[in-house]
Amino acid sequence: MIDYLHSKFLEESGDLLNDLENSLLELENHPENEATVNRIFRALHTLKGSGAMFGYEVVSDFTHDLETLYDEVRNKKIRVNQEILDVTLQAVDLLRNIIFDPSADTDSIKNKLDLLGTRAVAIIETTLGSGSVVRYKSTKAEENKEPGNNELKTFKISFKPYPDILKHGNNPLYLVDELFLLGDCKVKSFLEGLPPLENLEVHICYVRWEASLTTTSDISDVRDVFLFVEDQSDIQIEEVPVETEPEELNQPDQNQQVEAVVSPKATFASTIRVSSSKLDQLMNLVSELVTMQARLDMVSQQTADPEIEGLAESLQKLSRQLRDITFEISMIPLQSIVTRFQRLVRDLSQELGKEIAFVTEGTETELDKTVIELVTDPLLHLLRNSIDHGIELPEKRLAKGKPTLGNIKLRAYHSGPNVCIEVIDDGAGISQQKVVSRAVERGLVQPGQALTEKEIFNLLFLPGFSTAGSVSTVSGRGVGLDVVKQNINEIRGEIQVSSEEGKGSIFTLRVPLTLSIIDGLLVSVGVERFIIPLDLVEKIVVFSHQELVDSFHNLIGIGDNKLPFYYLREEFNIQGEELELEQFIIVNYKGQQVGLAVDHVIGEYQIVIKPLGKIFARNRMFSGATILGDGEVALVLDTHRLISDLSDYQSII
Repeated sequence: MIDYLHSKFLEESGDLLNDLENSLLELENHPENEATVNRIFRALHTLKGSGAMFGYEVVSDFTHDLETLYDEVRNKKIRVNQEILDVTLQAVDLLRNIIFDPSADTDSIKNKLDLLGTRAVAIIETTLGSGSVVRYKSTKAEENKEPGNNELKTFKISFKPYPDILKHGNNPLYLVDELFLLGDCKVKSFLEGLPPLENLEVHICYVRWEASLTTTSDISDVRDVFLFVEDQSDIQIEEVPVETEPEELNQPDQNQQVEAVVSPKATFASTIRVSSSKLDQLMNLVSELVTMQARLDMVSQQTADPEIEGLAESLQKLSRQLRDITFEISMIPLQSIVTRFQRLVRDLSQELGKEIAFVTEGTETELDKTVIELVTDPLLHLLRNSIDHGIELPEKRLAKGKPTLGNIKLRAYHSGPNVCIEVIDDGAGISQQKVVSRAVERGLVQPGQALTEKEIFNLLFLPGFSTAGSVSTVSGRGVGLDVVKQNINEIRGEIQVSSEEGKGSIFTLRVPLTLSIIDGLLVSVGVERFIIPLDLVEKIVVFSHQELVDSFHNLIGIGDNKLPFYYLREEFNIQGEELELEQFIIVNYKGQQVGLAVDHVIGEYQIVIKPLGKIFARNRMFSGATILGDGEVALVLDTHRLISDLSDYQSII
């Protein structure tokens, strides 16, 4: 049980710190936003309480200082400024280290946190005067007394937790104990819901409390104590006149037997936490189910048994629904990692003395969680490059007739079965001449060799290649873009560059929505079988073999249009007898139609994509392989790369 609660604490602390960091970045742009200030205060308040609960005293003590600071901001006694935001963002990094990194130098972190706490207190005292704040744990109501506001109030409080509150990692005793920090408090507990000892369950809360609190605090401060258990308990807070004695807290008859009833609200949850490892297991099981279903389809076709065919059809429907639901569960919006990018732009631009506005567009676009994890580091590196190499210093921008404020945009959008993520800046751009000169120096190209724009920009992704004039803490060692390309290639993605010197650059990542299961069209060429992603298939038509052979420059007429096409038997050098009629599959390639000629279209299948392994890592035309129902292997065509590579040397498109 202790391990379970501690793991819940780590999960919730991670969410709180992420939300805290995101809120701080929002507050920097909108310092008067009261809702954001309240969100920051609540996150700090919860971290303080849960940190103390699990023995992270340094977390509890330090967040007390920050909580006090943001309480003054919330009460409009202190205005948000750069120093406050810097202190809090630095604190977020240190709190992450001390909570999640067991190998961290705890003493060093404690010292740094203490210095930040001292700065937080100094900010308060500079604004409100010396002695206006008490550091760390204070006694009862002393910390809540304000000059000129010592009026006592009395509150009657009823606190009835739902039975499953302990399962959410909340301990109601800590909340009751926190009331004593606000003032003079009297509390009674009620045990009418307690079952006989043999029926008692340690994970269920059977107790409720009533309290009388006399304090100088406002009712909002009392409510804040129960802020994060409002949906897990029944809470009533009522102010009573201080001159009259509060109503006696009635103790029920101890012999009274009241059955503990779980409120319907207690068992309802709109969302639940699921560990990523369980999601991975679920995805693997669904993948195996899809493979088994393909085998059953094959058996049903061979036996021609109506009963087996019916079972195969029903299983196919169920497996497809299960697959779609599993996909939806594992999809995460790109917005979930944007805070890291915002923080990088903020901190690095300050370090380099640059003024940069960071804008996002389309970050509600969802990707498989595995893909999200694998594109985060490449995107961080591209953003770092844009900040360091792309955006110029303010004085240089002015000299070029640009505004001092540079712009970096992160844009995401769907493109068929893929997602494109662009990093766009309006900086200095990439000098093609400089890239070529450096490549000649390195012996990568011959002097005077003619290169296309695409070939020049591809030089940037060679190992150790760099155009930086000097090495800095940010970049310049030629380590990075080659790793970016390698990481993107490993998830069947690709990276493209577009840049105009003096105007800016666009780096585009094209990555698959998911890495495991897709709908595919099974085709054959000779004895070989291939899978084409179904999302890219627009139409299937039939041509005679002679029409394809007689076509001029691999262009064939369909209606009023001339379509480029590739004859896969010829491109893959597959031997065998050529058929009189060829199946012509029209796929989408960068918004235009391109044909792929094959022998037969076998049908549509759900397929589980398996990686080809390192030995085939240099083969760009296949994104993986799948095991068919008969146990044979079919290669999965990456039509985008296939057409791109073939068109590079055939000049059809």
